[in-house]
Amino acid sequence: MLKPDPEDFLWLGGDDSPLRNYGCVTIAEFATEEAYLALGIDTDLEMPGRIESDIEPNTAVVAGSRPPSVGPLIVFEPNGQQATRGGVLARVSGRGRAASACWDPDDSVTVELAQSGEVVASYDLLEPGRTPARDGALGSLAPYLALATTDDVDLRALAAAMIVCYVGTSLTSTDLRQGAWFEVLPTLSDLPSETVEHSPLRDIAPDLALSIGRCGEEQQRRVAETVARLALERAGVFPSREVLSAAIDRAVAAPGDVSATVATTIAEIYRAASEAEEAWMYGSDGAPQDAETLDLMQLRWMATAVEYVGHPDPATAALHGVYAATLSLLNAEQAGRTGLVEELHAAVYALVESGRSA
Repeated sequence: MLKPDPEDFLWLGGDDSPLRNYGCVTIAEFATEEAYLALGIDTDLEMPGRIESDIEPNTAVVAGSRPPSVGPLIVFEPNGQQATRGGVLARVSGRGRAASACWDPDDSVTVELAQSGEVVASYDLLEPGRTPARDGALGSLAPYLALATTDDVDLRALAAAMIVCYVGTSLTSTDLRQGAWFEVLPTLSDLPSETVEHSPLRDIAPDLALSIGRCGEEQQRRVAETVARLALERAGVFPSREVLSAAIDRAVAAPGDVSATVATTIAEIYRAASEAEEAWMYGSDGAPQDAETLDLMQLRWMATAVEYVGHPDPATAALHGVYAATLSLLNAEQAGRTGLVEELHAAVYALVESGRSA
């Protein structure tokens, strides 16, 4: 097992390091497709450029192997991004080991270790006195934890040495300088939770919002699924329809989970709709939106309804799902179709009432 010296990682806190203030470094023994998906990184979304200053939010720098090749994975990202979220590192570890070192010097310097799909240890180096198990891989980290109580150690470098020791792979400044930039796609944990009082649905359908808020969690899940399927059905035929239909199935089976493929699809729909709306706003001279723009806006809000089916909070999934589906169908009605929003809200009320009578 490697016994790296923390001084070998002082470059992380150097004046020219984009991670000197806030940062997160994740190392995985195997660069599997699941590891990339867990981190929200789509290998098709590589961004041109090289690091000259701080890494921007919602981006990451990746070094090492890419699936399907077998080899280690090294990811640099701003603190607060995917590697710090619950359950992510366990998925990144797969059948091997993974570890992350994350720091906010005014708040915490943490090290998390995972193996074979489970987190095995987590340490905050700003809280001295914590010691790992005295045997195996965790026991080998004891000398590093002892160093955390001294005054002359750079905790960022110490945390990096710990994860390199645990995973057993290298980490150099070249990995950061020559790594590839990727956009980090938002995950469900990035989506805010809502209450009835603060839901935008209350502004357009207050009685419906209150009714949803009084439902039990199982009923709220059914509402979120139903409105997403209705919005998808009314959107007609479009290239990514099957991807989003499968996304609803997956979200119903495992709320809180979303694949990078689905996230990419939704991001592409959002981007097309935003570009069309912006073009209309700056070039329409007050003219109504054309049919193509309305279609894109219908797809944009339908995709939001699909995205929220798997939100970790059932009330949010239902409230924002109904709101998004309503806006989707309002755009369809502006394009000439009628009765869609009324049909949607009637279906929701029917679900709410069936739950009360059950």
